[in-house]
Amino acid sequence: MWEPAPVIWLNRNVLRAIGLASALLAFALPVATTASAQDVNAEARVFFEEGNEHLARAERRRGSRRTRHLENALRSFVASVGRVRSKNALFNTGLVLQALERYDESYAYFREYSAIPTLSESERADGEARLEQLRPLVAIVSITSTPLGAEVFVDRLDLAPRGVTPLEIAVAPGSHRVFLRAAHHDDATRDVTANLGERVNLEATLNAHLVNARISGPEGRYEIDSVEREPNAVFEMTPGRYVVTYTPPRGEAVELPLVVEPGATLASVTFEAVEVPTELHVRSNVDAQVAVGGIPVGQGRVVEARLQPGEHVLTISADGRAPYSQRLTLDPGVTNMDVTLNPAATRRRFGAWPAVLTFTGVAVLAVGVGVGVAAGAARTNLEEADNIADAQARYDRVNTLNLTADIFFGIGGALALTGIIMWVLNKRVAGGPSTATIALNAGRGGALLSLRVATGAAL
Repeated sequence: MWEPAPVIWLNRNVLRAIGLASALLAFALPVATTASAQDVNAEARVFFEEGNEHLARAERRRGSRRTRHLENALRSFVASVGRVRSKNALFNTGLVLQALERYDESYAYFREYSAIPTLSESERADGEARLEQLRPLVAIVSITSTPLGAEVFVDRLDLAPRGVTPLEIAVAPGSHRVFLRAAHHDDATRDVTANLGERVNLEATLNAHLVNARISGPEGRYEIDSVEREPNAVFEMTPGRYVVTYTPPRGEAVELPLVVEPGATLASVTFEAVEVPTELHVRSNVDAQVAVGGIPVGQGRVVEARLQPGEHVLTISADGRAPYSQRLTLDPGVTNMDVTLNPAATRRRFGAWPAVLTFTGVAVLAVGVGVGVAAGAARTNLEEADNIADAQARYDRVNTLNLTADIFFGIGGALALTGIIMWVLNKRVAGGPSTATIALNAGRGGALLSLRVATGAAL
């Protein structure tokens, strides 16, 4: 079964020269770690060259002498691989194991060799060809696990692991026990029966050790992947990545990741209390200026302001309109205000009546004065009467004019006096007050109540 053609070796004199140069270079370098790496590489090359010499001698021998040289070559190649897992050492180790008819071990080395990403196309083809030759001679077990990366032991735990999952290994035909081991997980054991030239697929799930976890933060609702959890309490979880959602009594939900690492003592996430602001939305029937605590925050028919919750004095004003002012305690959330600003007060209590009455009274008094003058003239003409009848007529006319004058004086004086009094009392009076309707809505920001209340204009 052994084919000597693919053997890769180096001349001993060349290798010794390389080792000497490496040693001199190690002394020249100031960094100790670099020197150590050079020493390891030199040792690996020495063992590799020795393995090549034994392999060449085995090619010229038969029987037990050939076997002895193959075993010596194997020891040298394994020693080289133990220091540096180079592609040439892996290939030649698999080659010697195949010659010794240790097919399952040979398969493992050629499998590792073929998986090297830097191989050329011809080198990878050589590796795949060797695997094809070995497949009819071995039983293959393909192993996967959850989680990936579990160490695989076959039949005995006291031997070195065969690799980590996902893994394809060759075993001797028959029954085997496969052990899988991963940090912070329970071991898994699977029994498998492998037949020569066949492949058996094996899957295993390793149960992760539970880890203590805790969520802490302010009052509210807490969920882990949509499952509600009690805050500030310790509970057990399997390792993994989770999303913790915190929904405060007021405000929007907040998400934070929770990473539960295997083997961790305590996985925790803490939410900080976030103060939810008040969003004030003011809608007015005219363009208005909105001020909070005397500081303007916006102007227009619609004004939006972001405030801290608490007590504030709101003032909404516009030219020619009665201002609206109110002291309010704003809770977190959205507060909507619909304000109606009425025209400012411009009329007086009695309007134009004081002037009308005063001027009318003065006019009536003037008429009375005129009638009085006429009465005086008539009294002067009384002596000019020609007879008793004429005198009586003149006398009656004087009395009529005096009575008329008195009436005009009385009416005019009353009107003028009333007008003067009303003029004194004719103060400006307040018009209709501006009003507002306030609504606390359970919208963005999450106010807890909905309330509508009409308020007056004064504080």
